[in-house]
Amino acid sequence: MAAAFSASMVWFVILCLPLGVCAYANTFVSQYFGDKQYRPIGLSVWQAIWGGLMVSPLILACSLLAPWVFELAGHEPSIRAEEIKYFRALNWGAGGMLVSQAAAAFYSGRGKTRIVMIVDSFFALLNVLLDYAWIFGNFGFPEGGIEGAGYATAVSLWLKAITYVLLMLQAHHRLEFGTAIGCRLDWQQFHRLWYYGGPSGMQMLLDVIGFT
Repeated sequence: MAAAFSASMVWFVILCLPLGVCAYANTFVSQYFGDKQYRPIGLSVWQAIWGGLMVSPLILACSLLAPWVFELAGHEPSIRAEEIKYFRALNWGAGGMLVSQAAAAFYSGRGKTRIVMIVDSFFALLNVLLDYAWIFGNFGFPEGGIEGAGYATAVSLWLKAITYVLLMLQAHHRLEFGTAIGCRLDWQQFHRLWYYGGPSGMQMLLDVIGFT
């Protein structure tokens, strides 16, 4: 528990800035929706999705710094070894976390919060089930311990991200909100997202760094 708490906090620190930017897609969606400009909504959400995917390899590369980071904390070697395992496993799910946050904005920005609640609750329960399987070696899974817990979270996050994207690409959403035709990188919209969402992510980053 000691290792899981500290490792997850460090993981969340490196996620904060891009997570804040991806979440800011919610603002663009709500503005376009309120103004009855429905077609740009899909394009706005996809800029956040592409941003999350671009940042993911950088977060995964932070796994190389794990021994140095947790050594700075001065924890006992046995705890530090578990922290490194958990942190590295969680990093595989960073992209899923960012993409699901971005794609969820398609619903939350239009006030469809019930869908977000259902999807998030389902995959939280799936995470618990995978934890039980992957930590203790049940249902044919290897006995992974804390590392298994990290991989269970990573898999749940990616499955949640895929689910949100598939829901967003339903036929009626493609026609009304341009969720398929907007599946491209638009540098002007991409820049706007990071320009306005960056300070939001930075504020979250400073808060979480202080707590950590």
